[in-house]
Order: sequence, then C-alpha cells, then structure tokens
Amino acid sequence: FNFTALCAAISLLAVLPMRIQEHPPSPEDHAQRWRIRGSDLIDSRVLPVAIVAFLSAIGYALITTYLPAFLVGRGMTNAASLFFIIFALTMLAVRLFAGRIHDRRGENTVIPIALLAFALSLALLAVADSLWQVIIAAILGGIGQGGAVPSLQAVGISRTTHERVPIATSTHYLALDAGIAVGPVAFGFMIGLSGYVGLYLAGAAVLLVSIVVYWLTHGRHAVESATASQHDHDN
Repeated sequence: FNFTALCAAISLLAVLPMRIQEHPPSPEDHAQRWRIRGSDLIDSRVLPVAIVAFLSAIGYALITTYLPAFLVGRGMTNAASLFFIIFALTMLAVRLFAGRIHDRRGENTVIPIALLAFALSLALLAVADSLWQVIIAAILGGIGQGGAVPSLQAVGISRTTHERVPIATSTHYLALDAGIAVGPVAFGFMIGLSGYVGLYLAGAAVLLVSIVVYWLTHGRHAVESATASQHDHDN
C-alpha cells in the first residue's frame, strides 16, 4: 500500500507543472455541440462490411443464447461450458496470427474462410450428438469469430478517411451489437417450428449469405484492386 501511495504521489507531482494549452471553442463548435446527425454515428462507406459483421453476429448470438439449453436437451449437461472454453481459446489463438495473414495476403484470405468455418460450426451443432462433435464445432466457431471480426473491422477502417476512423469503428460495433440483439429475437420462433436443429441450420445459412454479401460488396473489388496494383508494379 505504501508503495502504491508513493507512486500516486509522484505521478501527481509530475502532472502539476504541466501546462495545457487551451483552445477556446469557436461559435461553430458551440453551434454543433448539441447537433447530432446520422453521419456522426454511422459511416456509410463502412456499411457494406458492417452488414457482414451484423450477419456474423447473428450466428454468434444464436450460440451464446440457445446452446446451453440445446445441449442439455441432447443429454450433454456440461458440454456447453467446455464449448465456450474451447471457443474462447481458439478465438484468442486465431487472433494472434489472423491479422498478420490479413496484412500479408489480404482480407480475402481471411474473411471468407473464417465465415465458412463459422457456418460449418453452426451446421455441426445442429446435428451434434457427441462431445467430440461439440468440441470440433467450438474450434470451428473460434476460427470464425476470431478471424472474421477483427478483419472486418480493419476493412471497414480502410474504407474511410483518417478523420472518420472513430465513426468507422463505431459503425462496426453498432453492427455487431445489432446482430447480437436481433438474432435471438428474429430466429427464436424457429425453435417451436423445427427445434434447435432448424435454428442452427438457419444460422449456418445466414453465415453463408454473409460470405456472398462480403464478396459482392467488397471481396471482388479487393481482387480487382490487387490485380491492378500488381499490374502497375510489373510495368
């Protein structure tokens, strides 16, 4: 405690001599202070990849919301805890090198594969009746979530200007939060119609749709840009 208090006192004394230059707000700043526009919250240039993030978040939400009850119904009472542990560890491991692959080989090397892995995870959960299937689904889900989310954020930031990076980041996380909120509500009715099997197969279909959306809105353009850059470099 004494050492902590000493460090706090030294930090306080170090701050006291500092002089912070003040910049009085201009009349324009005063006028804009309480004016909130849609462009202050969402960057339209990021929306294409934000939609992909939204769709991927739906799949994630279906897992976090309904998986424990689903596995209990399958007679695997403790499997959900193991699933989430393996899911988290895999996601952490993937994030350690997914960014490097993204930087070296481009987003098309990471995002479609990650989304496909996530779709396979949901499809496998739909038919899982053994612990090994749950473990494999957790690994696939961790690959999907760990690879897709940060890469989609990086792509979104690359589509905007330096000044709009905070808004681009906000747009990305708004999409993720919206998917997590909407997914269980929009798809929960399927449990009564086709059970958890139909629910998770529908989630897998949503992830497959997200791959198509990604390719149409960004992926194919990334290929064209990379090809043009390589052509210019060769010339």
